[in-house]
Amino acid sequence: MIFTRNEKFVIVYSFIPIRSSTVQLFLIILKKLSPPIGTQTSKYHHENLRDHVALVAANLVDAGLSSTLAVQLAVLHDVGKKYTAATNKVGDICYYNHEAVSALIAKYWLRGTASKSTIKQIVAVIYAHLLPLTTWNRTVHWKTGLPCNFRQDFEHELESFYDGNQVDVKRTMELIDTLTKCDEGILEMTPEYAQKIARGRELIHEFRHGA
Repeated sequence: MIFTRNEKFVIVYSFIPIRSSTVQLFLIILKKLSPPIGTQTSKYHHENLRDHVALVAANLVDAGLSSTLAVQLAVLHDVGKKYTAATNKVGDICYYNHEAVSALIAKYWLRGTASKSTIKQIVAVIYAHLLPLTTWNRTVHWKTGLPCNFRQDFEHELESFYDGNQVDVKRTMELIDTLTKCDEGILEMTPEYAQKIARGRELIHEFRHGA
């Protein structure tokens, strides 16, 4: 399981421990939250989160994903930004660990809406969607100073996660790379972006209403 329990902690993969009591409180709060759409402000995104979600959905469909999977990944991949937004010491808005929070939300929000294997894959992809831009670019371990292949290490994590199923590992790695490429930010609105956003909104509307 992506979330493994002991007496005190719930582990999101092997990287981020969250206290079980915190998770229980978080789940209570989730029941009272608004839908997974909000606002975002950062140097990477001048569009609001609603438009960003629509843009990513359109991009994912253009990349060959089914409209259902595209919408699920798009809507949920950044939902954690609503609950992790903070100002860093230089005054920039940041969303540290929003991908882990998004994965946690996705795991519970998708229950009963898709198969366990699909949910498992979506959670893994959301959790890792920033890694191609961050950790996987490092070639030296920050603690030991020794050479390290973080992408390969993550694949080993997935092998355990999927009980050695190499097909699932390969597909998940492909989806991570695809989501990362499609997860673009808008610095200046153009007619092309506006058209993509409108198309993405239609995809989300069709998904919600079963069209």
